[in-house]
Amino acid sequence: MSQKKRTTYTQEFKLKAVDLILVQGYSIAEASRNLGYLSPNEHESVQQTLSQAA
Repeated sequence: MSQKKRTTYTQEFKLKAVDLILVQGYSIAEASRNLGYLSPNEHESVQQTLSQAA
């Protein structure tokens, strides 16, 4: 059985997500749709970036 490769996102992508959420008032789900799909694992990454930005 092969394992799925985990998607990695660039710092630029994460910062765009943070901008959409903090500055423009998007929810994480709305930012996901705007930037392209984020799986639950990537939501965690964005939330970590959000907490570092705060």
